[in-house]
Amino acid sequence: MNALALGRFLLIAAATAFPASAQNGQPSSLSVYEGKYPADSSLPVSFLEHPLVVQAVEQTVPLTDIRRWLLNSAGPKTPIWIKQERIHSWGCEAHNCGPHNWTISMKLDGSDPVICYYSQDIARNGTQWFLPGRTEWRLYACPGEARDASD
Repeated sequence: MNALALGRFLLIAAATAFPASAQNGQPSSLSVYEGKYPADSSLPVSFLEHPLVVQAVEQTVPLTDIRRWLLNSAGPKTPIWIKQERIHSWGCEAHNCGPHNWTISMKLDGSDPVICYYSQDIARNGTQWFLPGRTEWRLYACPGEARDASD
């Protein structure tokens, strides 16, 4: 095998062995975040900065102010958990968790996002749930840990 053919072979092998996200220094599966905090910087990119998470939030939540809260690394957070093949991340506003909190949930590949957002200021109709293409109001709170998530 000549050097050019060997080079092509190695390039193709590398491209197929590692997904594009892993090649860019990003974890290829969201499952690596289980047990970590959303802003944990021990991986090349935090959960809240991962392109799959950012894309899910931006495509599902139509309101810019809410998107900013969801992707903000400040404020209390619980460790990320996986339940029924979905990854979940809960957070809240510092010193204001009861009246202002949220949960980001999606499949491990970033698809099928479901985002819960609670703000006491707009809670007349309950909790806002953002799903692809629609918003629902529900009477119960955003899940804050695995035992709360009903999926």
